[in-house]
Amino acid sequence: MKLFSMDGKFLETFNKITDLVTLNILWLLCCIPIITIGASTSALYQVTLQIAENRDSYITKEFFKAFRENFRQATIVWLAVIVTGFVLLSDMFIISHFFTGSDMSVILGLIFMILILLFAGSMYFFPVIAYFRNSTKKIFSNSFRLAFSNLRTTFQLFLIGLIPALVMILFHERIIIGTFLLIVIVPALSVFCKSVLLSKLFKTIKVAN
Repeated sequence: MKLFSMDGKFLETFNKITDLVTLNILWLLCCIPIITIGASTSALYQVTLQIAENRDSYITKEFFKAFRENFRQATIVWLAVIVTGFVLLSDMFIISHFFTGSDMSVILGLIFMILILLFAGSMYFFPVIAYFRNSTKKIFSNSFRLAFSNLRTTFQLFLIGLIPALVMILFHERIIIGTFLLIVIVPALSVFCKSVLLSKLFKTIKVAN
């Protein structure tokens, strides 16, 4: 019986790895136009959340279905994040180079705080799009609320998000291997780990509502 149990676990793990490799390649391909990064990321979250909850699905079919369904909303959110981030970073650059004194420090501090708020919320934007059906306004407000009412989860998501950077640091002398891992599985694996955490959080929210 133990042998069958081990075989079952091995097969389940192998299937998840192949699913993540498939998802990673699909995600990368759909990110190439850049403007579609939001839709591609929300689709990746939608499928990895299904995997985390052990819901059977056809990976490729579900990915493109989620990509189409979330395209408009995810693209609006993605563009809003990029434009806001660019404006804030540009403001920081201009203020730090052309202004001096205590007023400059206060303004830079405020801009930095807004960037932290944006970064914290951005860890929830696309999984919220993937899991819930809300207006775009609700996606922003709910994501910020989740980020700051669940600080432990937010910090864990931040740490998991460092996995791709960690891979590049570990393989900095073997850049080909590091790049190969990033292309094949690392981003999808990182998102899957986040989805395991977020699935538990989202389930508690659904039960509470």
